[in-house]
Amino acid sequence: MSIKLGLYDFFTNIIPGFLFLFVISELGKLLGLQTGILSDTSDISQLSVFVIAAFIIGHTLNLITFPWYRMFVRKHDGQIALDKVQKLYPDLPISFNHDDIGIIRTILRDNDEKQSEHIESLHVNAMFARNISFGMFLLAIVKLLIFIKDKSSYDLLLSIGAAVLFPMAILRARDFYRWFYREIFLGAIKYGFSVKQILKFIHAKEKKL
Repeated sequence: MSIKLGLYDFFTNIIPGFLFLFVISELGKLLGLQTGILSDTSDISQLSVFVIAAFIIGHTLNLITFPWYRMFVRKHDGQIALDKVQKLYPDLPISFNHDDIGIIRTILRDNDEKQSEHIESLHVNAMFARNISFGMFLLAIVKLLIFIKDKSSYDLLLSIGAAVLFPMAILRARDFYRWFYREIFLGAIKYGFSVKQILKFIHAKEKKL
């Protein structure tokens, strides 16, 4: 599982990273600077440097884009997902809260590999969409400024396209986050209806082994 998710995580950081490098390259053109970014991707050594840079930038974006995402989605997605699970199973005494997500996620990772892999793939997709939304927002602004300067219809179309895509990516990130949290809680109720019950179940299971 770790290899599969590692590769998944690798590529979902590289793509937003390349988008951000492209934004920097376009910003350089706007300011009349020769950044050299993405200028010659046919050279293997230079392409390798760009891939590594994109990967690092993609990871770094995670520090910026979570507050960015929360500007648009105020209510905690985990609480929304928990409310839906409780409505789905009204007869079950589910007593989790969204602060339990971290420990439940760890328990599932240690005890249900298949479910955990599915959960983590949803999380990676959520981060990917979140990072892409931020990149598209920046691209829309930069391309609009280039259009104002050069009056190029190509840049205007790219600006409009990016402006349309960035809220769509925000909404997609929201969906993936809510699916991510929902699957955590659905996985949890296989073992108990509170963190205390789950830990008791896991401890009893380990004593039998």
